Amino acid sequence: MVETDSRAASGAGIEHVDAAGCWALLAQAEVGRLGIAARGTVEIFPVNFVVHHERIVFRTSPGEKLLALTLTPAVAFEIDGWDDRQAWSVLVKGTATPLSGDSEVLSASRTGLKSWVPDPKNTYVQIAPTEVTGRRFNRDPKAESVWYW
Repeated sequence: MVETDSRAASGAGIEHVDAAGCWALLAQAEVGRLGIAARGTVEIFPVNFVVHHERIVFRTSPGEKLLALTLTPAVAFEIDGWDDRQAWSVLVKGTATPLSGDSEVLSASRTGLKSWVPDPKNTYVQIAPTEVTGRRFNRDPKAESVWYW
C-alpha cells in the first residue's frame, strides 16, 4: 500500500502534494535520482525512467547499481522540478526488484523506455513504492536565489 504524507504544510507557503499529484508529477518527469546502499555507503544514480502501473521502471546493466539493489532492495527515488512560479519535489521510498518473468519484461518493454546511453541496459527494474510524498511551493521572485527545503 502506498502511504502519502497528508499533513498540513510545515512551513509558510509549502504545500504537501497528495498521491494523485505526486504520480502526475512523476509521470511528467524523465530523469530521477535513485538512492541505494552500496559498499557501506549511500550512492545516488541519475536514471531515466517511466511510471508504469504506479511503479517506477528503469533500465540498467550488470554492475554496481544492479548488485547493490539486489543485495539491499530498499531504495529512495526522487524527482524535482520548477518553473517561473513554483518548485516541487517528489520522494518515493520502496523496494527495487529486477524484472525476470517473461510477462513482466514484456510489459515493461512496451512502455517505450529507452536508455539515454549507448551501452546496453537490458535489465528492467521496478520500484514498488511503500511511501510517496511530495511538496510544492510558490517561488518568490523577490527572495534570494538560495533555496532552503
